[in-house]
Amino acid sequence: MFDNTSKVNLIDYDIDLSNPIGFYCNLINDIAKISNPDFSITSLYSADFLREMGIRLDSESTVDDLASKVATFYNSTILDDIDFSVTDLYIVDKRRKILIVDGANSEVRDIKNNLNEYIKQKKIFLHLTESIQDQEIQANVKKLTKVGFDDLFKSVVTLTSKRKNWIPYIPSLYFQADSITTSEIDQKDLLINNQKLSQDFGLTFGAENEVNQIFTQNEEGEYDEIGITYKSLFFPLVNSDLGRFISADNYINYVWLMFKEVFKKPVGRGNDFETDLQKSFRVKVKEDALSNLLSNLEKNLHLPIELQNQLGEYELFFECVTQITKLEEFADLEFYVTSEQGKTSLGIYTNQKIGKKYNLLHWIKGNDNSVSQDYYRDAKAPISKSNSMKLTLKPEVAFYFLSNFFEDFLEQAILAHTSQYIKNFELYTNNSNVGEFDFLIKTPKKLCFIEAKTKLTDEYIESYIVKCSKLLRQLDSISERLNIEFYLISAFSDKTCQRKKYFIDQSPTDGGYNTRRDNLSTIPYNFQVPIPQFANRQLNCISEPNFENLKNLIEVICQE
Repeated sequence: MFDNTSKVNLIDYDIDLSNPIGFYCNLINDIAKISNPDFSITSLYSADFLREMGIRLDSESTVDDLASKVATFYNSTILDDIDFSVTDLYIVDKRRKILIVDGANSEVRDIKNNLNEYIKQKKIFLHLTESIQDQEIQANVKKLTKVGFDDLFKSVVTLTSKRKNWIPYIPSLYFQADSITTSEIDQKDLLINNQKLSQDFGLTFGAENEVNQIFTQNEEGEYDEIGITYKSLFFPLVNSDLGRFISADNYINYVWLMFKEVFKKPVGRGNDFETDLQKSFRVKVKEDALSNLLSNLEKNLHLPIELQNQLGEYELFFECVTQITKLEEFADLEFYVTSEQGKTSLGIYTNQKIGKKYNLLHWIKGNDNSVSQDYYRDAKAPISKSNSMKLTLKPEVAFYFLSNFFEDFLEQAILAHTSQYIKNFELYTNNSNVGEFDFLIKTPKKLCFIEAKTKLTDEYIESYIVKCSKLLRQLDSISERLNIEFYLISAFSDKTCQRKKYFIDQSPTDGGYNTRRDNLSTIPYNFQVPIPQFANRQLNCISEPNFENLKNLIEVICQE
């Protein structure tokens, strides 16, 4: 399976107030005996006060007996009215002394310090002082304790054994009824941060307040508690696979939840910016005329100059430039420049001399006839070369087209049919990267991994097959119970796809696929390639620039 990248952690905790409360009760006792040598600790507090704390004293009780019982009371109740809004706690299980915490923003040290500070602010000593029955003793204690004893509360909280939670939550109905046993527990034993759970996981809570502990039977026939249920949601208290307790009908929902909340490590797309021109392009590219025109792009960048009269309303996305290639020292580079008559279009100067050449390597100037340029090299007469004109996408459109265009295009098609998907994430196993994935869609009966590429090529197909193989090896433990499909979807294709001719020829041409389509420069494909070493597993390869057709394909995927 995959690494747990969730930030939800389980931490064992303990609160021990015996030292500060023992010190303070003995201090009160000493002050009281100064005023009254015959003072008895049993008369310090009223019966009602002691009853409130569940404390019973008798004539044999000592000050240490009182201190121990007072500490026990506060140890178990001090967190009851904690202000969750200033913590990273999800749940406090007072029975088992377990914290379920959001570890994304806080280290264990921070949580411990915050809890110690919270307990200090509870003013336990003030409460104990103001509850003393004898007003004279109370007044004397107040005089001598104005200095405060905050340092006594610095280390009353102990946090140990931080570990990952298996999954943040599971809807209770996912479990097989005969695989678990429930037992109701007192809701006072659980402190639940509804607001943070709703905020971080989008959870909604029902009206019922019943809280149950959930048990499963181990191999020895004994029952182990695995977590609690609250308002139709299960919160695990163990870090072990719960899949064997999930019903067949809900297994896909359970695995989907694992990918969404546990396995995926989000990958950002960087600091995206969007100009008005890009916004317009995103809208217009859904039109057949523009998508067909873009199928003529060479290197995903420029159109043949002969298509200039076909741009029409889409001319705003393109500009006419001169392509400069095969410059000495820069044979692998292409330069795209403007070429005004009689003006410099490109000059190249190196700060690090190359051999005996001048630092000024190239100087190119537009000729007076506008159809050629003068190439200056050294001090020799310039060479006149004909302009190679190209229609390139404008810069902000060009980079968007190369990077995020088709991912956004495909996402709009997905959103037309489902919101059950995650995107842009990595998966890891044993801290080794399995791969980055563009989309994972959940349908009623399957999970679909989708790679989005602007252009379908044989290289991309082979690369994604390798990624799918790595993924399937990690999915071995669940793939028998789950239908998983793989898709490589693009807008366009190139000639290298013909290397998969054997598989293409076995695929139908209905729907206008795997054959030429009018007004489209590239071939729209829809064929399957087997994933080696995995029987009955295949990669679905699709290229479709038409937005409505793409939505129809996604609809079929989501319905199956």
